[in-house]
Amino acid sequence: MKILLVRMSSMGDIFHMYPAISDLKAYHPGAELHWLVEDAFVSIAEWHPDVDRVISISLRRWLKARNSNALNEFKTWKKESIKLGVYDLVIDAQGLMKSAVISRCVTAKTIHGYDHGSVREVLASFAYNKKHRVNRNLHAIEQNRLLMAAALEYEPQGQPDFGIKEIFAPSNTKDKNLLFLIGTSKDEKLWQIDRWAELAHMGSKNGYLIELIWGNDKEKSLALEIKQKFSNVLIAMERLSIVEVAEKLCSATGVVGLDSGFTHLSGAMEIPTVALFGPTSPDRFGLIGNKTINLTQMHELSSARVWEVLQDKILGGKKAMDTESA
Repeated sequence: MKILLVRMSSMGDIFHMYPAISDLKAYHPGAELHWLVEDAFVSIAEWHPDVDRVISISLRRWLKARNSNALNEFKTWKKESIKLGVYDLVIDAQGLMKSAVISRCVTAKTIHGYDHGSVREVLASFAYNKKHRVNRNLHAIEQNRLLMAAALEYEPQGQPDFGIKEIFAPSNTKDKNLLFLIGTSKDEKLWQIDRWAELAHMGSKNGYLIELIWGNDKEKSLALEIKQKFSNVLIAMERLSIVEVAEKLCSATGVVGLDSGFTHLSGAMEIPTVALFGPTSPDRFGLIGNKTINLTQMHELSSARVWEVLQDKILGGKKAMDTESA
């Protein structure tokens, strides 16, 4: 059985697909799974050991350009997709018009997706041969697991298995180190600079090395502002690759991060992680696992409260709720 999974972006959503892929191969170990993703996320999709092939697409760039060159590139990609052969199933786990259109570009016996009451964009459901009802109020990870299970006719069991815990080997260093993932996609999701600095001071005072991780020039500026408030933090002067960040996460004692892809990766790697959520509800997009916790109302959160919860996760103390309000 040959399957194409369409879930092209974004980084956090890619990580949210991992447990569904683990389920698929557990119930159908002989299935051949291909995964179609945006070119920026090819390496991340390749991390999951149950993915047989990753197919890249530059749809974001084409849609942004909207010119003849972009159209020609898309036409070339579509012609090349014919060479992939015939898929027994295509599963559109993104549920958008653009993903539905791309799902129709390959040769497939059936195309599966969410029904009109479950899909993110209603018109997308008309592209599917097989439509499945999934509760939209469930966490995105569970939605993905249930869609995959409905398409392949099995019942998912147990806790989500991200399948990548052993991908990156932790270093042999015995240093106590904390990573702060200070960046996110929107300004309203940022935490105050003073509170990052206060948290870094608390960590340093307790014997931890503190490193700030940034992903673009704006985030680098934020990191430098935090360093002005508390100089005893580490900052890479050059942007780290996705793999380099993953390696640092794997060797971290603990992580504090905002609503970002790397924070979700930290949780998937089963690293003690505190995720700070502002306008986005963690009910559907928060971290899952005994070593993670989602703190809401982040703009009211004190550094002392975040430190208390982080220590609880690192030390394996009392079991905290999956989501907690300050």
